[in-house]
Amino acid sequence: MSFIQSILGDFLVRDSWPQMVARLAQDDKEFNDMSSQETVPATFESLCEWVYVYELIRSRDLGRRYRFLHQPGNTLSLSGSDGRGREVTIRFQGFLGQHNLKPLGNWRGELRNAHKAVQFVELGCGPFIDQMESQISCVANIKKLVFRDVLNPQDASAALPESTNVDRTLSFQRRVFTKIVSGNDSTPSVLSIMDDPTRQAASVSKFWRVTTKIAFGRKTIEGRVERCNHRAFSPGDFIDVTARIDIANVRTKYDVNTLKVFLAPITIVQLCKAEDVNQAMGVERTPQVSDEEIATVGGLESGGIVFDYIHG
Repeated sequence: MSFIQSILGDFLVRDSWPQMVARLAQDDKEFNDMSSQETVPATFESLCEWVYVYELIRSRDLGRRYRFLHQPGNTLSLSGSDGRGREVTIRFQGFLGQHNLKPLGNWRGELRNAHKAVQFVELGCGPFIDQMESQISCVANIKKLVFRDVLNPQDASAALPESTNVDRTLSFQRRVFTKIVSGNDSTPSVLSIMDDPTRQAASVSKFWRVTTKIAFGRKTIEGRVERCNHRAFSPGDFIDVTARIDIANVRTKYDVNTLKVFLAPITIVQLCKAEDVNQAMGVERTPQVSDEEIATVGGLESGGIVFDYIHG
């Protein structure tokens, strides 16, 4: 798990929010005490020395055969048994806007749409522009590196989306289902009865299965994290999202393969409820999220977040 370095100096975005509200009790390292692998470089040139894109030659999912990995060899603890660096996960913070965190996301229960089912989150910055711009710059650098690694050099610049982000928001998205490519695939579903009360997901498990879920938590007054339900989150909450880099070859409606880079959430922690933001941060007003911006539709991976309490 890595933290984003501010574009304004040698400190973390995590530590630049008012009253250190983004720090958890488990965040016991200061910026100067962290290894190079624990902080995402602020410049594109440094990022090129920090990570690389690895292609899985024998991947069963041809649409997602790339992984975003730490450069191997710099630190032994971050290298896999095969010598490859471990997959990069990054912590982000912001105010919760549009979102759909239901276990089955925006899926409508039809087999033909299972491959499109996603959970999504949008983070806004409120009055904290500097913090968000550092995070947006980080994501832009990551996308630039991915496009250069995966595409031919002459295609990379043309295919890279424009980096303008006038709304100063971050978007996260993850697939709900995993494609089952073999009848002998015994990977179990991680859904509980409450996650799928009508058994809709169970009815398509021969072809699509939910094999991982987002881990949800909330910060306690002591700074620890207790597990909670996705229903605990509301627009305007100040949250922390741990995400991996999901590199996908997506086929458009015109039957053209397009490279996409998503921030796929692994863990989401409620750092502060919307109604408590003023007091927790010492700001004059709580960032507002309009009704029009809210989507009311409604293996566990922790992404490095340690949960102290289990609440069902």
